[in-house]
Amino acid sequence: AGTCSVGGQSVAYDVLIPAYSRGPNTSFLAGVTGMLDEQGAITVNDHLQSPAFPEVFAVGVSNRKEGFVGIAKLEGQWKTVGANVSALLAGKKELKKHSEGMPGMKRPPVIPIGRGAGGWAMFDCSQVPAPISCCC
Repeated sequence: AGTCSVGGQSVAYDVLIPAYSRGPNTSFLAGVTGMLDEQGAITVNDHLQSPAFPEVFAVGVSNRKEGFVGIAKLEGQWKTVGANVSALLAGKKELKKHSEGMPGMKRPPVIPIGRGAGGWAMFDCSQVPAPISCCC
């Protein structure tokens, strides 16, 4: 349990599920009927809301496929969820439909190869949005 700031408003939550590039850690929800898909992602509708549990929204751990999980994609998701949580708390029936952030990016622009001191990264300029792409 805790709180986070959404549009300058403090919003309380019961569970925060952090998501990283290695995939969601949602195994503790495995026994909840209708919550997860076959890959362990939270099943959501067009509003990033669980159809089975309308008070649950997902950012980065849902069955939405947007190429990769990264800040460029997550920003759009957390803005949609923030707006929808605020609307739900205000008793509004209309929720914001999610549209993919940075739809042209299908792969992360920086791809790590290896780990530790011997690891390096490849920078894929084709996946960088303008105006940064003009510098590649």
